[in-house]
Amino acid sequence: MEALQALVLTNAQLRELLTAAAKQGAALAVRELRADLHQTPEDASLQKLRAYLADPASLANPQGHWAHSGIIRQIHPRHAASRNPRRGS
Repeated sequence: MEALQALVLTNAQLRELLTAAAKQGAALAVRELRADLHQTPEDASLQKLRAYLADPASLANPQGHWAHSGIIRQIHPRHAASRNPRRGS
């Protein structure tokens, strides 16, 4: 039978370990949020577009998302006709 390695911690050691892990996680989250705050809306849209191009499943409704972000302008056929009148009529 193989011997298994075990790590035994006191309650205080476990709390200290969990507290340190939580602080590291919080610091990482704060860094990411600060980076997001410093992005222009255009940069954020481009980052989402790049993520979508790498993985189309990353957005649930890509057409609606890009239309509302202003990257892609949707023109409905009835609106397109009024914007581009036929020449010679």
